[in-house]
Amino acid sequence: MWTLPSDEHDIGEEKYAVEKHWLHPKYKKTNLQMEHDIAVVKLKKPVQMSKSVGIACLPKKNEKVPRNSKCYIAGWGVTEVHDGVHDGKSEILMDGLLRPISNSQCSQKNQFLGKTLVNENMICGHSPEKEQLGTCQGDSGGPYVCLTSAKRFAIQGVVSFGNAGCDVKELYPVFTRVSQYVDWIQQKIKE
Repeated sequence: MWTLPSDEHDIGEEKYAVEKHWLHPKYKKTNLQMEHDIAVVKLKKPVQMSKSVGIACLPKKNEKVPRNSKCYIAGWGVTEVHDGVHDGKSEILMDGLLRPISNSQCSQKNQFLGKTLVNENMICGHSPEKEQLGTCQGDSGGPYVCLTSAKRFAIQGVVSFGNAGCDVKELYPVFTRVSQYVDWIQQKIKE
């Protein structure tokens, strides 16, 4: 991921206590991937909207993300790996542009021993930048938001998995496809 000038990140922080959380009942982690890697969190008090805190919408159920969409990732994950060792998490929020790609294109690169690691409940992103931006350890659970035709952001994905060494040349970053879980999310919001 890339950084913005530090003064743009010095916007303060607020911490919110969690009242309750729900992990998807079909969540399953293997050595290679995570299935149904999504959760809903209910906070003890509402988040205060501000200049630096806004709302991202849920996508429509089963919505497909157009390939030319502007989608962004954000996180505090590892930014450097040296000789297979992760060199600490970022102290500032990192972000980057990742264009969505088709699952068939993603599956060509994201395989292990001929088995694809991507299914219809997942979405992949690809960096248009030379530096090949992506996600890394510590970014899991972070947002993959896309600008909609209505000029609003929708949470199309949740950072799930990628290459253990954070090398996007080996594997595309994989996100849980939120549009596949809209009914479940709305059910949990009502509880």
